[in-house]
Amino acid sequence: MLLLAGGVGIAPIMGLLREMVARRDRRPVRLAYAAGQPANFACLSEIDAAKTVLDLRVMLLSEEGAEDWPGLIGRLDRGRLAELLEGLAAKETVALICGPGPMVSSVSDTLLDLGMPMNNVVYERFDYGGGMSSRQDRRRSLQFAATGLTLALVLALFVVMR
Repeated sequence: MLLLAGGVGIAPIMGLLREMVARRDRRPVRLAYAAGQPANFACLSEIDAAKTVLDLRVMLLSEEGAEDWPGLIGRLDRGRLAELLEGLAAKETVALICGPGPMVSSVSDTLLDLGMPMNNVVYERFDYGGGMSSRQDRRRSLQFAATGLTLALVLALFVVMR
């Protein structure tokens, strides 16, 4: 299980993590949590406590550093995602992502590049103003358009046959 949160996207991810702790889930869990600055992180003590129950590895990333910041600085890029996937079978791993639109699109596409099946990458974005930029969004749009076209053709045939 790969849990990926950006900013306040940690809220729904924490709900998942809490459920896994309550069930004493035995699957390996990797959590990456990114925020703009170290002061913006939430639930760190609860995340740390979850390590005592779960096979949990955590990667904290801040876009900006701070004097006492022990975590990583930067973004959740291909190298860091590959690091999170180490020891996990990409084709069997499920990724649950919640965060800002650009982060979600980038991370989703990178996970596909790293061998994860599209059906195993599930996400929720905060903003939809940027349009559909992930491969998954484009695929769903094409499927929706194809369904609409098929329905239009069936309707047209029905009208012609009357």
